[in-house]
Amino acid sequence: GSEETDSDSSVDKGVNLLTCEWPNTALDEDIFGLSICSLVRDFYLLAKKKGNPVNRYSRLLSSFSILIGCMTIQIFLLSQVKRFVSAKAVHDVRIAYDKFEDF
Repeated sequence: GSEETDSDSSVDKGVNLLTCEWPNTALDEDIFGLSICSLVRDFYLLAKKKGNPVNRYSRLLSSFSILIGCMTIQIFLLSQVKRFVSAKAVHDVRIAYDKFEDF
């Protein structure tokens, strides 16, 4: 007999494909939860070819832009805290330790 080499032949023969279900969990109500929800939803709907693709791509672009902007602000603030707060505290501790050693 002839054998089919098509990858969809197992579906046609009634063989069950492996499926996995994940429980729904609530996302955090912050920019990262918004990004995850928006990105997953838009990529899924793009793959299913539902809705206007221009709207989906523009929403993906805006989600990525908001996420990158938020991460940039966080990195900037973290570097400034290190520069102005941590550096001063380390300097003050070193001075106090030098006085302790001299004592």
